[in-house]
Amino acid sequence: MRRADSLKRQLVLWLLLPLLVTFAINVWFSNRAARAAANESFDHLLVASAQVIAEDMSLSDDQLVVDLPQAALQLLESDVKTQVFYRIIAPGGRTAAGRDDLPLPRGLDHISAQPFLYSDDYGDRALHLVALNRRIEGHSSPASVTIVVGQTNEPRIALAHKLLADGLFRQGLLMTAAGLLLWLALSRSLGSLARLRERLIKRPSTDLSAIDPADVQSEVRPLIDALNLHTDRLSKVLDSRERFIADASHQMRTPLAEMRAQIDYGLIHGDEAFIRSTLTDVYVGLDVDLRSNTAQVGYSCSATSCSYEK
Repeated sequence: MRRADSLKRQLVLWLLLPLLVTFAINVWFSNRAARAAANESFDHLLVASAQVIAEDMSLSDDQLVVDLPQAALQLLESDVKTQVFYRIIAPGGRTAAGRDDLPLPRGLDHISAQPFLYSDDYGDRALHLVALNRRIEGHSSPASVTIVVGQTNEPRIALAHKLLADGLFRQGLLMTAAGLLLWLALSRSLGSLARLRERLIKRPSTDLSAIDPADVQSEVRPLIDALNLHTDRLSKVLDSRERFIADASHQMRTPLAEMRAQIDYGLIHGDEAFIRSTLTDVYVGLDVDLRSNTAQVGYSCSATSCSYEK
């Protein structure tokens, strides 16, 4: 039969294992949330940068004048090494400034004044980009200009990792605190069983009185009640055996006294034939007494007690 494990260990495992599974699931969701938060933050910066660039453009003699403000690109600066690219497309599709190979949105019929966020590869780098169209008034006719700004992934990844690490650190502290509190609570709750054990160890071997279940938890009381019932049955069995032994001893005392008297008398007489006759009488009397006692005293035991009948 397999030995039962520690109750405290079983409770801790049954409580901590679901917490660890929940923690693992939470890590997955937290990672997604951190990436979404980082993307949303830098997407706002991309849009703000493109809008700042669009505000500082003008037409002079129907020629696009681009005065790229430093603040527009400084918005995307980060502690993590990153690269920022931009492209300004003048009317007619000519690139007026920036990288002329910076990708435009795919599958989009036209770029509107509303910022359009998308991702694309630029060489061996993955970019997050924004594209918007700005209408610029000129002397003769207005012109439509497209602004594209892109940034590499490094700052987004770094921010997502930082958000995830901060969240997991707090959750780890909570898990550790919960485990310690659980261990302390179990130790204190199971202390009553340890005290009960000490009381039982200090009991004398003849003490078969009932165990008081008042200071143990209600879940343990049925076990104490079962032990008390078993102890009561055992006490009754021992009492029955003691009564049987006492009664048998009493019934054997008188025949033994008679046998001793006969033997003493035979020894005093000294005649060998008389001694032999006396011993024969003792043997016969002993055999008769044994058969008589066996017939008169019926001794029986059951699962709960022993009894005898005279």
